Amino acid sequence: GWKKLPTWRENIKKYMDWCLQHEPQIHYNQIRPFNPNAIAVGRLPMTLDCSASTTCLYKAVHQPDPNRRDYDGTGFTGTLRAGTPQRHSISAAEVGDFIIYGTGSGVHVVLVYEKAGANPRVFSHGQERGPWLTTHAEQVAAHGSYCTIHNGDAL
Repeated sequence: GWKKLPTWRENIKKYMDWCLQHEPQIHYNQIRPFNPNAIAVGRLPMTLDCSASTTCLYKAVHQPDPNRRDYDGTGFTGTLRAGTPQRHSISAAEVGDFIIYGTGSGVHVVLVYEKAGANPRVFSHGQERGPWLTTHAEQVAAHGSYCTIHNGDAL
């Protein structure tokens, strides 16, 4: 019989798990351009920020660039927000969708790691401690309640 291939959402969770397992060797800094193949290649140590991590995870699972920049390594939260259609509620978010906190260009982006209604667990890499798992509610406490939820299938 035919074996069902994993979906990009199942694969992105595996790459998030890999990042979590190698957290001590994944450092934080806002460097542009970044290497969009960093996570797929897996050469450690590596240095990324929140939007670079999101972009690299999408590249690793062969999704289109959510920044709409052909993976040129220059995307940031503003290009992520502008490049990807939004979902209407946090409860509709699926594994691999991303949430951008803050108005305008945004101040932080996380990836949905596990659905949980209005408070999903999320993958965050916004500081030297990380990447790590946290919750949407903890991110709201840190960054404010304004956020947009972006559908990774809509690229």
